[in-house]
Amino acid sequence: MPPAAPGTPPHGPTPPPGYPTRDPHAIGLAVARLGGGSRRAAKVALAVLASSLGEGDVVEAIVQGRFRNEAGVAALVGTKVVLVNDARWKPDVVVLPVGPSLQVQGWQDDRKASLTFVLPGGHERIEEIFDRPLAIEMAQRIRDRVAIVAAQAQAQTPPPGSTA
Repeated sequence: MPPAAPGTPPHGPTPPPGYPTRDPHAIGLAVARLGGGSRRAAKVALAVLASSLGEGDVVEAIVQGRFRNEAGVAALVGTKVVLVNDARWKPDVVVLPVGPSLQVQGWQDDRKASLTFVLPGGHERIEEIFDRPLAIEMAQRIRDRVAIVAAQAQAQTPPPGSTA
């Protein structure tokens, strides 16, 4: 193979169509459910999300909207919600633990929805979600996950008066 031209980064051969891409966090599967406009608006935020996830993190649900006045996404990843935007030069990345103290509030009208994540120390909001059914589904998934985490925490707490 001849050397790359000056100023051109060296790349390997282009994979054939239909060749599986590297997606260790299953972002592509979640993104495939977004509408076309949402997918386009989320490109940068999704790249930031992918780079902020750790080994073994898998995206279960995702919505696209506006987070801190920029295009962004919210993703349910195991026992955390990750909110990311595409703010120029310094994107915001906020990780909220899914636990008994997390509340999810949702609003919708005939065109769009918003989700607010409330914790004792404050709240975060993603607005202008045009894929309303996905916002409703995400809120329900998070509420279900909060209930599971709370039940697990309760099961691990010894009853009052017992000695450990």
